[in-house]
Amino acid sequence: MSIPAVPAPTILVVEDDPNQFRLYGKVLKGFRLTCVVNATAALKALEERLPDIIILDHVLAGGERGADFLPKLKELAAHVPIVIVSGTLDIRASSKPCKVLTLLITFWKNQCVRPS
Repeated sequence: MSIPAVPAPTILVVEDDPNQFRLYGKVLKGFRLTCVVNATAALKALEERLPDIIILDHVLAGGERGADFLPKLKELAAHVPIVIVSGTLDIRASSKPCKVLTLLITFWKNQCVRPS
């Protein structure tokens, strides 16, 4: 008897910087990433499929602010955790976000139970 494979957790990444997309792809290997460039596209993506977690850039192209979309995101995906990322960190802290994000994702993956 074989044990069925557990599907990789899904992450919706809302980010307008292609370099950040590549970085997330490297750091979050083993996860299924859906990457969109603005919060408007994120709302569309949520209508198609709910992710396990959302990574939301705070400052997006076209003047969009990630935090402005939080009420609508939570309306569409109330149980989905959202991590807001900001590139406005000082230079000393700039190497820490990926480590912190990886720790958050690992903790979430190991500790949280998906709602049924």
